[in-house]
Amino acid sequence: MLQHYFTIAFRNFVKNKVYSSINVIGFSIGLACAFLIALFVYKELSYDRFHSQSAHIYRLTEVINTEGVGEASASVSIPVGPTLKQNYPDLVKAAARLFNFNAPSLNLAYIPDPGKRFNETRLFFTDPDFFTVFDFTLKDGNRRTALLEPNSIVLSQEMAKKYFGDENPMGKTLRFEDKHDLKVTGVINPVPAQSHFQFDFLVSFITLRQILHETQYNSWYWNPAWTYVLLPEQENARSTLEKQLPGFVKTYFPDIIKNDTKLGLQPLTDIYLHSSFYNEIEPTSKISYVYIFSVIGLFILFIASINFMNLTTARSANRAKEVGVRKVLGSQKNQLVTQFLSESVLLAIIAWIIAIGLVFLAIPVISSFSGRDLHLNAQEITILLPAGLLIALIVGLLSGMYPAFYLSAFRPLLVLKGFSITKSARGGLLRKTLVVLQFSLSILLIIGTMVAYFQLGHLQQANLGFDKEQVLIIPINRSAISTIHRFNDFKKRLLQNSRIVSITAMEEVLGRGHNTGHYQPEGKTEELLFSRLVVREDFTETFNIPIIAGRGFSEEHKPDPLIREVIVNEAMLRYLYWPSAQDAVGKKMGEFRADSLQGAVRIVGVAKDFHATSLHQDITPLVLVGPPVTDPANQFFIKFMAVRVAPGDAAPVIDFIEKEWNNAINDRAFEYTFLDENLNRLYQAEAKFGGITLAFTVLAICIASLGLFGLATFTAEQRTKEIGIRKVLGASVSSITVLLSKDFLKLVLLSFIIASPIAWYMMYQWLESFAYRIEIAWWMFALSGVLALLIALGTVSFRSIKAALSNPVKSLRNE
Repeated sequence: MLQHYFTIAFRNFVKNKVYSSINVIGFSIGLACAFLIALFVYKELSYDRFHSQSAHIYRLTEVINTEGVGEASASVSIPVGPTLKQNYPDLVKAAARLFNFNAPSLNLAYIPDPGKRFNETRLFFTDPDFFTVFDFTLKDGNRRTALLEPNSIVLSQEMAKKYFGDENPMGKTLRFEDKHDLKVTGVINPVPAQSHFQFDFLVSFITLRQILHETQYNSWYWNPAWTYVLLPEQENARSTLEKQLPGFVKTYFPDIIKNDTKLGLQPLTDIYLHSSFYNEIEPTSKISYVYIFSVIGLFILFIASINFMNLTTARSANRAKEVGVRKVLGSQKNQLVTQFLSESVLLAIIAWIIAIGLVFLAIPVISSFSGRDLHLNAQEITILLPAGLLIALIVGLLSGMYPAFYLSAFRPLLVLKGFSITKSARGGLLRKTLVVLQFSLSILLIIGTMVAYFQLGHLQQANLGFDKEQVLIIPINRSAISTIHRFNDFKKRLLQNSRIVSITAMEEVLGRGHNTGHYQPEGKTEELLFSRLVVREDFTETFNIPIIAGRGFSEEHKPDPLIREVIVNEAMLRYLYWPSAQDAVGKKMGEFRADSLQGAVRIVGVAKDFHATSLHQDITPLVLVGPPVTDPANQFFIKFMAVRVAPGDAAPVIDFIEKEWNNAINDRAFEYTFLDENLNRLYQAEAKFGGITLAFTVLAICIASLGLFGLATFTAEQRTKEIGIRKVLGASVSSITVLLSKDFLKLVLLSFIIASPIAWYMMYQWLESFAYRIEIAWWMFALSGVLALLIALGTVSFRSIKAALSNPVKSLRNE
């Protein structure tokens, strides 16, 4: 009997291949989109959960707040981790630190092979407890001893191949920064993509004692180490340790910050989606994106399901006589119900099979576009594929239930006398309701995509307060030219090129971040924590930052050896209530480092406000610290050189700089980026979010339009005789087109009225996460409504015009 049902279902599929194809294609595309979004969401939510003890791993965070100005950092000072473990052995089972000099790249070389010298960006120093806290596995080497001894290094399989080819790397030596020989003690298996930090090299933390100055290594003021602790499985371990942290800070932290510092414990599994701290190891994402994509996925699935239900119920209306004949011939109600349900379920299963194929074709493309690894593993296949099949079966059953139970309940006499479901208000109301829901969701997506697009454009084109064009950024951290005199000599050689306009250097890429420092402004009795950026001469000139009072840093003005020169921004004036920029010039600020007052700094200029960080944050008071007269240790704070190039072809200038670089530095490869490209990467998450949203919105509109086209075709067929009579009586093509289109356009207009306030609320909430954001304008809604109407009009009119142009003789001969 079941075979018979499916045979009849297949025959109906072939008989009505246009409608069946529309139904299957729309639903399969919707299923595929929902599947891809579900996969994306699943991957995002699974970050760091592959560690067996992830529920008991926490990252230490540090918040310093002085009168509303301060820092919330994802890293803490170097001694914090081991001291916590020593003081609270019952609460801290293991502690692992990660340290990388906050450098853009570090130099590694395989000395026997001169060609094997590279700048590496993912090298970290870490503790032996690293492999106790985390579940990263070694292909070669011993987890317990690999990072125990000084000068030990563990590297990834990819890096082992890069440096040693097919040779066994174990026991071989790599030279770090041309000074320290590191012995390979392990090769690590590939790091899962769902880890909030990626690495290629791990160096034993004790090696840092040979590299850092002892005061830096033991400093409780400087906070460069990302520190993770493993707590016991007891229920209150976290709360118990958190209660100890205030006393811990009071005991160990220096007086200058201990009263304003708060240590916290952030769950490992919260870092990727819920972190808003400064100085993350890698850019994180936002839980809001997971929510938004989940909603989009549900919208698309709902739109596709509505299409499927609409077309299934609409086509079933033409089978009323079939039902009557079957009942006269003795078919029972349950047999008719089973027949309709089996047909609907068959179409759903076909759509699911096609959707699987579409998913596997789309995964590489979506992975490349989104920057996420969406490839399925065995566990995900066993979860997501059956879930997709279950959804398809549920939609198939729901789609078949209305015609199954409604038509099977008809009295045969009424049906055979000509009763039509199309004349029933119940069938029409259901379809109209579903169309309104469908287009309401589509309009929501259109408005949301439009707002996201304009917000991204605002971020990329906003006035940053400095000129980012034609500027090369060259990492020089810990290189030979990061010392004062070598840098100045190199700078003079480069300026001999007439295409090079200006050169400076700084500790962080302008627009991407800054550090902090404690200062006591003139007139204040307490130390305050301000954003700080150490720079070289010609900083404001290189970036075209206006000086509104005083002057910038230049070699023409040699600073007093006893007083460091600084420039502050306008936000500093507002914060300190200084009356004017001119009034600020000449004022002194006590500068603190570590535990003590280092001396005074003098304000020599006031710069117009500019964005030292991304547009996700507000402009805050900033201190630009000028170059010292003599301070060899200051090379540690200078990481980047900035070179402004005259407009035109930059290639010859880059070749010139590389040649001079190779003459000055023989132990480090030359590398560079353009500042504008560097800054655009700050908004990659928004760009990819906008791109993916746009793609899925277009697909959702296509699915909705496909369903509308099917309904318009069905409506035209139902009114074939009416159209023929109207044409015979003189009706024009345009009047018939309007007649067939207006009902659908009314539904789209109603959808717009419903969707607009919901879209405004949702996008307003999303924009709240940006410090600098666009205003949601009325024309965005108007444009979205017009676009939706045009799409609906184009879809419906195409079929309506075709019906209006048909031969009335053929129409009147119908049946």
